[in-house]
Amino acid sequence: MSNLKIFKKKIYLFDLWGVIHDGRKPYDRIIRLIKHLKKLKKRIYIVSNSSSSSSEVKKDLKKMFININYFDKIFTSGDFASNYLKRYKKKKFYSLSGLGPKNLKFCKENKIILTSDPKKSDIGILISNEINIRERELIGNINNFFLLKKKIICINPDYLNIYKKKCMGFYANKFFLKGGNVTCLGKPEKLYFNFISKKIKNFKKRDAILIGDTYLNDICGANKFGIDSVLFKSSKINQYIKLNNVKLFGKIKKNLEPSAKIDPKELEKIFF
Repeated sequence: MSNLKIFKKKIYLFDLWGVIHDGRKPYDRIIRLIKHLKKLKKRIYIVSNSSSSSSEVKKDLKKMFININYFDKIFTSGDFASNYLKRYKKKKFYSLSGLGPKNLKFCKENKIILTSDPKKSDIGILISNEINIRERELIGNINNFFLLKKKIICINPDYLNIYKKKCMGFYANKFFLKGGNVTCLGKPEKLYFNFISKKIKNFKKRDAILIGDTYLNDICGANKFGIDSVLFKSSKINQYIKLNNVKLFGKIKKNLEPSAKIDPKELEKIFF
């Protein structure tokens, strides 16, 4: 697919971190692209692996002076998890990622029953990075939980953030490669894309395209779901994974080829 053809779609799914902003400020070229697409009456959605709710993401966007009216809807893996976890309302969870303020807030909002004893838990959960837990402790939790032969749910499957800091997907992947049972509630899983597509009016796969910066979460997710995808080639995450020969969730390599690749610096030449 040529770089021009990808902009004949009707539905645009944008990743958030590393595509729209870097956590501190927006990427001006992408904001100009989104404004251009909006003028063309395209439908634009954010699809994020954030464990935060869409309302919290809106607040963050406003702080960065990003106009939330550009987006028809914001989807987060946190919102999807809130829906998905209702089936486990009587189960006891053990938080492998610690219980700092952010994770405690997530558990409270979703009425998750917690236990501090992994042996008494029914299921493990990886929510988000917390400052009160060290990597050695988190990996220890992963190894010990694997010995208990219990399932883990990962709320945010991102492997690394844009600063190459390890995210919950990194630890979920370790558990998976040991032979553990993991359910991820975000990209690249079909569960998440099915949830999103049902929330978008008149959604048709042939009309949709996902624009992201990672092979694992964005490109693999779009390809597994059956929609076109665009990779921003400048991502440091992909460079890190390639250089370190990282094994990612087993059998997904065949799903890592995007429909097109774009260097963000070349956007003006394509659109304007």
